[in-house]
Amino acid sequence: MCFRDPSKIQFINKTLISIIPKIEPFTKLTHFCPISIFNVSYKVLTKVLAQHFKVVMQELISLVQCNFVLHR
Repeated sequence: MCFRDPSKIQFINKTLISIIPKIEPFTKLTHFCPISIFNVSYKVLTKVLAQHFKVVMQELISLVQCNFVLHR
């Protein structure tokens, strides 16, 4: 879906920010903890891309730059 048409990434890249009370009674803004909730498909897409880039980067980075590649 997103690989064929990158403009569709905006539909899955939605994040909801919510605040949850840390203590009761909550009278100040510091008594709340912000959390972010985002789409599971966005998480899956980023993990797939990270795994793909891991393989590709090993071929692109030279042996001199060994700090960037695993097991070198």
